[in-house]
Amino acid sequence: MKLCITVDVEKDVGAVDSLYGIHEGLPVILDLLNDFDIKGTFFISGEILNFLDKTGALENILKAKHEVASHGYRHLDYRDWSKEKIEDEILKSKEELKKYTGADVVGYRSPQFRVNEKIINVLKATGFRYDSSIPEPNGFSAASLLRGVKFDSDIVERINNNNFKEFVVNSIPVIKIPHGIFWINFLGLTLYRYFFKKFKDRMVVIYMHPFDFVKYKSRVKFPTLLENLLYPIKDGNFSRLFEDLLCFWRSENIDFITLKEESMIIGE
Repeated sequence: MKLCITVDVEKDVGAVDSLYGIHEGLPVILDLLNDFDIKGTFFISGEILNFLDKTGALENILKAKHEVASHGYRHLDYRDWSKEKIEDEILKSKEELKKYTGADVVGYRSPQFRVNEKIINVLKATGFRYDSSIPEPNGFSAASLLRGVKFDSDIVERINNNNFKEFVVNSIPVIKIPHGIFWINFLGLTLYRYFFKKFKDRMVVIYMHPFDFVKYKSRVKFPTLLENLLYPIKDGNFSRLFEDLLCFWRSENIDFITLKEESMIIGE
């Protein structure tokens, strides 16, 4: 089985004007991946590239030879934009990432998985090799239930061709909740181990955010509804959980791969 660890590097909760996750959570993720000698795929929002560069975080990602991919330029919903505006925003992200890293960017993930076929077509036209934004069609997710992201298996198959691949964001087998570290924390490691084995020989994608790993500290006197709902219940020790997950995956003889590497194999 192949597993790709993906990290969405963005502002806290995607759009809150703070970066505690980058300061405190990202170093934890990088240290643990380094300890286990695992390379992951880091989807980076263009709007925080300068900050990542100044703090040395970007250098640490590149030094460890992780893949850098695009998470759009701003953490916004592009679906209702014109094709031209979407193209401008995505190309800006792609070009900025190349400027800071010196490498071509071939992968993309939409902010909050808010994607449609118009965005996919822009990705194909602007030289991307893959997308990883679509929730697994038979699973449950905030993207599908709350944000109207609807794709069935036939559409996913139509998107795929020799030059472009859609890596769906997996659901955990049987219970069909998203395969993200936030959800694994609620499920518990014991149950997760049981359900994970039902992936069998599939290519599996897991996602996480740096802010998952920190206790959130709002900068405002009256936090948003999202902040109030999300963070008081996020009381698990994600650093320990991630380390335990890495140990478990190692024991299962998983092949760790970046999405760029897998897209190149598929394209051969």
